[in-house]
Amino acid sequence: MKDLDSGIFLWIGKKLGGAVFLLLILFQGSVLGEGLAFQIQVGLLKKGKFQPVRQCLSSIPFVVKIEALRGKSRDYSFHAPLEIKGLYTLGPKGYLVPLGSTGPFSNGQILLKGVYLEGPFVLYLHGSPVAQWNPEKAILPGWTSLFPPLLAIVLAFILKEVLIALFVGIWLGAAFLESYNPITGLMATLDTHIIRSFSDNPDHGQIIFFSLMLGGMVGIIVKSGFMHSLVSRGAKWVRTRRSAQLSTWGLGLLIFFDDYANTLLVGQTMRPLTDKLKVSREKLAYLVDSTAAPVASIAVISTWIGTELGYLQDYLQVRPPFLDQTPDAFQAFLMMIPYRFYSIFTLIFVFLVAWTLRDFGPMWKAEKRAWEGYISRKDALVLTDYEWSPSQQKEEEHPWYLALLPILVTILAVFGGLYYDGISNMSQIRMSEAHLWDIIGNANSLKALCWASFLGVLTAAFLAWIYNVLKVTEIVQSWILGAKSLFLALLILILAWTLGSICNELHTGEYLVEISSGWMPLWILPSVVFLLAAVIAFATGTSWGTMGLLLPLVIPMATHMLIQGGEIQNMTATSYGWAILLSSIAGVLAGASFGDHCSPISDTTVMSSMASSCDHIDHVTTQMPYALTTAAISVLCGYLPIGLGLNVWFSIVFGILTMVAVIYFLGRPLPADQEDVENLS
Repeated sequence: MKDLDSGIFLWIGKKLGGAVFLLLILFQGSVLGEGLAFQIQVGLLKKGKFQPVRQCLSSIPFVVKIEALRGKSRDYSFHAPLEIKGLYTLGPKGYLVPLGSTGPFSNGQILLKGVYLEGPFVLYLHGSPVAQWNPEKAILPGWTSLFPPLLAIVLAFILKEVLIALFVGIWLGAAFLESYNPITGLMATLDTHIIRSFSDNPDHGQIIFFSLMLGGMVGIIVKSGFMHSLVSRGAKWVRTRRSAQLSTWGLGLLIFFDDYANTLLVGQTMRPLTDKLKVSREKLAYLVDSTAAPVASIAVISTWIGTELGYLQDYLQVRPPFLDQTPDAFQAFLMMIPYRFYSIFTLIFVFLVAWTLRDFGPMWKAEKRAWEGYISRKDALVLTDYEWSPSQQKEEEHPWYLALLPILVTILAVFGGLYYDGISNMSQIRMSEAHLWDIIGNANSLKALCWASFLGVLTAAFLAWIYNVLKVTEIVQSWILGAKSLFLALLILILAWTLGSICNELHTGEYLVEISSGWMPLWILPSVVFLLAAVIAFATGTSWGTMGLLLPLVIPMATHMLIQGGEIQNMTATSYGWAILLSSIAGVLAGASFGDHCSPISDTTVMSSMASSCDHIDHVTTQMPYALTTAAISVLCGYLPIGLGLNVWFSIVFGILTMVAVIYFLGRPLPADQEDVENLS
């Protein structure tokens, strides 16, 4: 009779719709369970914690959380299994099969992991329907998650207009999120997604604040004539194109503690000197960008290390026999540095390009154009403009160090701010045992940058006032003019953040992981992991998001493959299995750094264009051949040899020799640099 009742209820539900069906479920549930109800949520596990999602895809696995409720409280005594119709799991042959039933509840709830959804699903208790889940929005096919970032990237290269490209990509993604409706998608783009990209994320507001502060600081330095004095003095020290490029590279290595500070300070400091020596804006942007994320990501004291150690500590669960306990996150971080091939090779490649004065591809054309007198392309859309007319600048000679003092104060204040905030965020017990890298890792780098950039502005304003160069009103006007020059760059940055948020809602990263997993042998794992991280970071424009997405998957997957291959039992500090594990984890971090380095929608790529006053698409297109070269060398000379059992130091030496060969075979100097090149050889 109960089965007959259930069949009647289902038939009525199909005929009369969800509202009547819900009433019947509530009635049936109250009869069977005396007020028993079920709450259903669909989401994903982030750092081991369940997070609900608003949009589902049919092609990736989700986590379904079911709670038994009595009234408004969880019923901890409920342990019975449930039957489910409408949920699927992956069968042994790779096909979706119905889930059928759940295991017993634990403490009144259950998490169903790795389940696929194609529409609504129904819960049954003792053969009777007790709850139904209906998606808030249409469940999308997986391929839709790739379209918005790919369309934005393709349009940016075709139209050479990144604002339009980003907006169209955002609009398409919003239309998908609005059940393919382009009208409501456009409305949501304007009134929700773009606004939410910085209003819902304090980090983004802080980035805008310190960017405006630094832009205004440079405006005061330029208007006061301090920059003119620095360039005049610097011309005596930095006299050649080689020395200008090497100085930029060296300064980038010195500001190792934060990629944002590195990008803005190095670009804005070196631009007047590189302009004077006819180094193209594209080359400057490449030098700046290549010493930002690559150096900050491997520095033992940086704003990156806190996030990296946090992910490692959460997910590093292997206990090799040569360690008495689970590997310490910082110890694992140090062990992985030699396996961070992309970051290491990028820094060396930049040095080789600057030292040999050899370029290839679009960069060589940009350098040739710069030597002919055009620092930027004639119709380039530069993101900042500090080309102040002589009448706007004070041309009196001042001590050259006055231009550097605000920058030096900013750098020291960033370091001091990181230390102060790190100490503030640590308990007394932890502080007594903390190392410097622990303190820096616990700091909020964006807070420190806001404090430091404001101090930099005050320093520049005070110097301009105390030397009687600018009046107070002129100082304010100079700051406004400098900050205003960043408007286009910040607009692009906001749109890039918005597209990244759209990709997050569409689960772009999860879809890429899903379509690329489950087919690789152990020896190729580090290479595939690096390439997958690179693709995800390039498509989404976020390195930290890529780390958070892949590390929880890669570490258990590598461990499982090592166990299957019989490598886990004999792991030592020099064993093949340990090298595979370290290089796989390092591949995630290095691949994420690649995306942060060269994705056109990455914030650091945009900020490199901004700090160098370079057309953004010109920066991306000239940098891409160099970035792809070092990425290819990272795979061919780094991760593949590691997978084949070769030593990591052999891979590094092999990679360096390969880079030298590539530069000498593909690169060529400008005719104007020929004498310097001949003297070098």
